[in-house]
Amino acid sequence: MLIDFNKTKEITVPGMNNGTGMMTVKMYMDAQDKIILCAIHKGGGFF
Repeated sequence: MLIDFNKTKEITVPGMNNGTGMMTVKMYMDAQDKIILCAIHKGGGFF
């Protein structure tokens, strides 16, 4: 399977996985898999 993340909508998420700050993500999900490309904004983090 080939996933084109250039065509995937980018969203900004606050505090992903109980973290701090903001994270910009592109996600692909189906019944078996979840793939997340992310960029953590300056000052943010997750645990």
